[in-house]
This record gives sequence, structure tokens and C-alpha cells, in this order.
Amino acid sequence: MGYTKSKNQHKSKRNKNILYQYFILLLFIGVLYHIYIESSYIGKDYRYNIFVFWIPSLVGFFIILRYDIFGIDFKKFYSELKKEKKIYIKIIYILLINFILFMFSIIMFWIPSNIIWDILNKIESQKNKVEMVSIPVEKFTKFRQSNKIYFKFKNRTESIKVSSKTINLYIDKNPNNYIIEIGTKKGIWNHYIIDSWNIELK
Repeated sequence: MGYTKSKNQHKSKRNKNILYQYFILLLFIGVLYHIYIESSYIGKDYRYNIFVFWIPSLVGFFIILRYDIFGIDFKKFYSELKKEKKIYIKIIYILLINFILFMFSIIMFWIPSNIIWDILNKIESQKNKVEMVSIPVEKFTKFRQSNKIYFKFKNRTESIKVSSKTINLYIDKNPNNYIIEIGTKKGIWNHYIIDSWNIELK
């Protein structure tokens, strides 16, 4: 009996180590993919939010809860929490633990879902020709890690991230004097992959 228990504990520990390695690997792949491979898009569609983000993330969240993936004994956790007399402490703990698990779910389930979606989008866009659109610039913004050019596309505010060198050329200029010419390829749903772009005076 003791041998069986020890064997099960060893197996559980090994499974957790594999899971943590998978988690770190996914995080690493997700960051690299986002920086070096992921397409730049304009256009939005509620179907992306539902099928690519929310469904995978929520399914992952409930899988983590149901199968005790991270070795958290929720029965024990909630049993101990019941002893806490202060209601606001209970609420904070419940919100915090669920928020952390949801973040884990996003990394473990949304990142793979988003990568697959991006690859399918690239494949779909290859079937379509580049379409050029000329759009008035709304504003230039400069922040430490996020320099952007804003404009409206299909009645929605969109933006393109640019380098510090590029934004420095325009940050003190009047955006009303400029248009942005964008080469787009239609992908899945209402998303368009940015093939090229250029800033021009009106």
C-alpha cells in the first residue's frame, strides 16, 4: 500500500514537471511567434473573440479546475476559505485564484489557438491579391514600447505599430496633413493582413 502511494506521488510529480515544462515552452513559443512571425492585421470580427479567444480560454479554465492540472486542492482551499470571517478577504482570494488560473488558461490554450488561427489566415490570404487602401491619419502616438499610427478602417479605429525612428519623423507633425497607404490581403472573416504601408502627404 505504501509502495503504491509512493509510486503515485512520483508519477504525479513527474506529470507536474512535464506540465510546467509545457507551460514554459508555450510561453516562450508564444512570445517568439508574436515578435517574429505573427502577421499584422487590421479589421475586427466578433468570431475571433468567440472562437479563437473565449472558447479555448474558458474550456482551458474549466479543464484546469476539473482535472487539478496545477496540483491545487480546491476542496481544501475552499474549506479553509470558509473559516475566514471577513467577506471581502474571501472575495479577494476567490477572484485572485480564478484570475491566475484564467491567465494560465490563456497561455496554455489561447496561444496555440491564436497561432493556428494566424497560420490559417496566412494560407487564406495567399489566395487573394493585394488591395491598396488610402486612409487619412487620425493621430501619431509615441510611448516607450508602443509607437503607433492611428486611422479608421471600415468605421473602426485601427493602428499600426512603428519603430521609434519612424514615429520621430511624424510625432510633431499635424496628422490631418497625412494619409496612410496600406497594402492588404483579405484573410479569414473580416481580418486583413498588412502586406505593406507607407505615409504620404495629402
